[in-house]
Amino acid sequence: MEKHKLLLIDDEDSIITSYSALLAPYFIVDTCSTVEEGILQLSLKDYSIAVIDMQFPSDKEGGLSIVKHIAAMNMPTKAIVLTAYGTVKNCKKNYEVGVYDYIEKGKDDTPQTLLEKALEASGNSHKGGSSNES
Repeated sequence: MEKHKLLLIDDEDSIITSYSALLAPYFIVDTCSTVEEGILQLSLKDYSIAVIDMQFPSDKEGGLSIVKHIAAMNMPTKAIVLTAYGTVKNCKKNYEVGVYDYIEKGKDDTPQTLLEKALEASGNSHKGGSSNES
């Protein structure tokens, strides 16, 4: 089975490093650390999934700018948002602009949760352990 392409966009090196290592066995993972780089990467390649941090110091709207770009360009990319601000208001706003799912940092941002949500978004499932099926 061909791996889906996943774009991980976060300005924290530790998140990029740990989540890339976790996702690499299941996805072709590209990473970037700014909103501008994320939008450029999405324009250059077709991604099944984008895992997007919501807060970026260089952009007022942060990851929401990327989600809006995905929607405006009518891309099939499913956006999974990483946020430390999981209020009902923010969640509603995210879903209104096309977020597939979100992960609240500090609450449910475990590596297992991210992996499960990414696999679900790609149409695959993961029930623990690793699979060597081709």
